[in-house]
Amino acid sequence: MADTEDTLRVLSNLPRVERIELPRGVTHTSLADAPYGELAKAYLTDSAEPRCFVFNGLSRKVWLLSLLKALRPNAKRKLVVIDLILSVPTSFRDRVVAVLRRMLLSRVDLFISYARNTEGIQEIYRVPASRFRYVPFKINNPEIIEELEPRDGGYILVAGQTRRDFATFRKAIEGLSLPVRIVAPAQEVLARHGSNLSPDGWPDEVVCIRDATGPKKFLPEVAGARLVVLPIVTENITPSGIGVCLVAMGLHKCVIVSAGPVSDGMMEDGQAIVVPAGDPVALREAIVAAWEDDTFRNDTAQRGFEYATSLGDENRLHRDMFDAIVDLCRSPSH
Repeated sequence: MADTEDTLRVLSNLPRVERIELPRGVTHTSLADAPYGELAKAYLTDSAEPRCFVFNGLSRKVWLLSLLKALRPNAKRKLVVIDLILSVPTSFRDRVVAVLRRMLLSRVDLFISYARNTEGIQEIYRVPASRFRYVPFKINNPEIIEELEPRDGGYILVAGQTRRDFATFRKAIEGLSLPVRIVAPAQEVLARHGSNLSPDGWPDEVVCIRDATGPKKFLPEVAGARLVVLPIVTENITPSGIGVCLVAMGLHKCVIVSAGPVSDGMMEDGQAIVVPAGDPVALREAIVAAWEDDTFRNDTAQRGFEYATSLGDENRLHRDMFDAIVDLCRSPSH
C-alpha cells in the first residue's frame, strides 16, 4: 500500500492513537484541538485524497463535518462517529432539534457503538442498522485500578453523571437505613448530561460527594464499596454508565444496573444484576438481595470481573475501531 492513491488518511479526535500500530496503508492526524476553521480546511483541501474523519462523541464539529459532507457529497470523504450520545426528545424544542439531527446524521457513514442495542437511535433518529458497528468498550484507568485493593467498606456506591435516575434510587432505598455514597458532579454539569440530583429528601445515611471527579479520587470510592448501583433513566437510548460499570467490575464489585443499552445483549449471563429502568420496587429488591447475600453478591462480582477483563485494553479498542474504519473505506460498496 505504498502508492498514494492506496493510502487512507484518518483524521480524528481520538486520544493516544500514537500508541497503537495502525493498519497497513493508514496514516493518522490528530484534530483533537483543531479549531473549526482548521477542521473545515482539512475537509475541503486536496479533494482527490481519500480521507476519513473520526470523532468521538457528538460535538459541534461533527455537525460541521456533516454539513460539509452535504455540501460536497462527491468528495472522497467518510465520516465516522464513535459513542453517539443522544436522548429521547420530550419537549417541542427537543423534537425540532431531533429533526435537524436526523438530517445531519444521515451524512454519517458509520457509527461505532459501545452497545449492541441501538434500536432506540434507529427508530427516533432514523439511522439504518447497517450503519452501526458494535465495538466493546474497556476498563478505564487500569494503571490506577492495579494499585487499589478492593475491600468491603460497608456502603452502596452510586456514581456518574449521564442519564442517572437518582429519583428512582431514592425511592428504592426509603426505609432501608443502608449507608450510601453518591459521587456526582455539580448539578449544572449533571443537567447537561440529562441527570438531576436534588439535595432534598435523602435519608441521613446518604452522603453526597461532589469533589471526587478525577479518577484518583473516584476509583478509591469504587474500590471501597460493597456494591455499585447504576440507575439509568427510562428514556435512555445509549450505553450511559458503561464506563463506571466496567470499572466497578474490574474492581470485583457486584453491579446493579438498569436494563437498557448498557446491558442488553452484553450482561445477560449474570455479569450484573439487571433491573427494569424506573422501577424502584425491583431496584429495592435487588439492593437488599445483593447486600444481604454474600455468596450471591460475590458470584455476581466474579462473573462481572471475568467479563470486564476479557474485553482487553485501550489498544484492543483502538485496533477494533480502525478495523471498522478500514472496512468502511475500502469496501467495494463504499
